[in-house]
Amino acid sequence: MIEPHFMKIPKIPQKGNDGRDRERRSGKWDTPIGEDRPKVAYKVGMSEAEREYLRQQHWSWIRFIILCAFGGIVVGFFIAGLILRLNFNGLGEMILHSPDRFIYTLLLAGGLGSTCGMIAMGVGIMIRSSLGR
Repeated sequence: MIEPHFMKIPKIPQKGNDGRDRERRSGKWDTPIGEDRPKVAYKVGMSEAEREYLRQQHWSWIRFIILCAFGGIVVGFFIAGLILRLNFNGLGEMILHSPDRFIYTLLLAGGLGSTCGMIAMGVGIMIRSSLGR
């Protein structure tokens, strides 16, 4: 198979921090081929207290994101209940008289719950990262 001329891009060797060519290296960790990559990405001279602080900060973020997602899901379920209860655009009555009303209610609540949960996670991440915690 003949490659088009635009597919033939010449490789320019780049020098790594130690002067060796980067082409001979593999992956993100900048390790030579054959060496194992680190299991956890820590700074080289990091003390145990700094590592523990980073672990605590990591799990604090995870808990916060889960809390935001749960809150968003609850808001989505509440909105779905309001749509059905207030008969928005005749949707509540249409689902009420349907033989598969449980499935349609589940689809409406699940869709709104997951959407609101993702929005709440994104807003929570933006707010917390802008506060610098």
